[in-house]
Amino acid sequence: MHFLDRLAGSGLLRLTSLAGISVALRVLSFFRSVIDHDESTYIVIADAVRKGAIYWKDVIDVKPGGIFWLLAGMQSVFGSQIWMMRLLAALFLALTAFFMVETRLALGASFRGAWASGVIYLFLNSLFTFYGVSPNTETFFGLFVMLAFWLALRRQGFFPSWFAGLLLGYGFLIKYVVLFDALALGLFLLWEWLRSQPRTARAFWQMVWLTLGFLIPFGVVYAWYIHLGLQKEFLFYTFEVSSRYPVTAGWQDYVLSLVDFHLRFLPVVFFFYVALFRARTALLWKRLAVLWALCIFIPIYLPGKFFGHYFIQLFLPLSMLAGAFFDLPVSERPVFSQVLFGRGRGYALLGLLVFANWYFQKKDYIDRPDWPARLAAQLKKELQPTDRLYVANYHQIIYHLLDRPSPTPYIHRGLLWTPAHRYALGIDPKKAVQDILDSQPDAILVQDSTGYAPFDHWLRDNCQKQELGETERGQKLYLYQRKK
Repeated sequence: MHFLDRLAGSGLLRLTSLAGISVALRVLSFFRSVIDHDESTYIVIADAVRKGAIYWKDVIDVKPGGIFWLLAGMQSVFGSQIWMMRLLAALFLALTAFFMVETRLALGASFRGAWASGVIYLFLNSLFTFYGVSPNTETFFGLFVMLAFWLALRRQGFFPSWFAGLLLGYGFLIKYVVLFDALALGLFLLWEWLRSQPRTARAFWQMVWLTLGFLIPFGVVYAWYIHLGLQKEFLFYTFEVSSRYPVTAGWQDYVLSLVDFHLRFLPVVFFFYVALFRARTALLWKRLAVLWALCIFIPIYLPGKFFGHYFIQLFLPLSMLAGAFFDLPVSERPVFSQVLFGRGRGYALLGLLVFANWYFQKKDYIDRPDWPARLAAQLKKELQPTDRLYVANYHQIIYHLLDRPSPTPYIHRGLLWTPAHRYALGIDPKKAVQDILDSQPDAILVQDSTGYAPFDHWLRDNCQKQELGETERGQKLYLYQRKK
């Protein structure tokens, strides 16, 4: 029996195969201490939350709390090793791809096209460092979104609809942009309901249960913060902080980011547009994918930042419709694609892509020196177990590698030392620095200088300075040890 036929007949085989593909595509990235500073922030804050810290009181970031509570729970069950967190991220992606395949199958897609959607999603997330290789919020909330779509698009009963809303609601707590995935699903269901004849009350109530389920996680968390006496902090970090960041992008930045995305993922974008403009592609997929993509473009472009990981959210509708390219008969595909992918050449190109991906991952994540890990090993020898450490503006993952708490709630190194972040979060640098000094750190790690003159002067006057060498970017790294 052909392997695709075996896959078509076994959901378990589909799931395990997708898990194997996801891990294989990403495994060479598992063992480096830092891929991206966002991931480091999630790990360090999750460490603190797991040990009892309250988010937005004891530890602070600009993200909602869902990602930290999720990772803290995962650490509690599976351990807090970095490689384990990345393995779990790969499995999250595999589950997301699995429910994408199941959704497409449930709504009438061919197995080949449905399977292509899931595999495409895994490849999109595993090629570029800042577009998915480094686990980010989008890596995790995608599963909540896709599982919600699977439930809501298959059945209209109370429990699947309510639970789908609940999943989207927790996804919203991981990152607020999930509101636009929920908006896309709600608009699609409303569209289908308005088009249906006769219009059934069952379909209407499905939208009601979805909405109620969506509101529950946010309501529970808000009530919990009120109970803690942190209502003001919750409202500030939830609704006000994001509006305090200036939007400085010009129209050309928006155009260039869109062109970059199309060129970066050109083959998949090509599949998407061919499926979109072919008459044989089911209108259901066209309506869903286009509506979903348009909704997601709002949070991607609204901040005017264009970080690579913002576009990961777009991979869901992109993969869904791109897979529909493989639903089309070969005769209806563009001639050059028949030549390029026909007679097994597509599998050969896919294999070449896998090997190219492994080559660049080895070069980026294995061959390059792991400076934070080396530094942590060095500090472990030089510092006493009871010494208090402050990592000022170097990689915050040092806290995790040494299992040391941060003396400041501002874990991300940019929050305290970047004027834009200080303004957005309402940080008084004088008070924040004094709080750090009041904790009496025995050692302070600084990359070049903090750029905040009062703190740099205090370091020179009250600490012994030791040069530890250069960082991976050629900057000087210093260890200041407080004079006894």
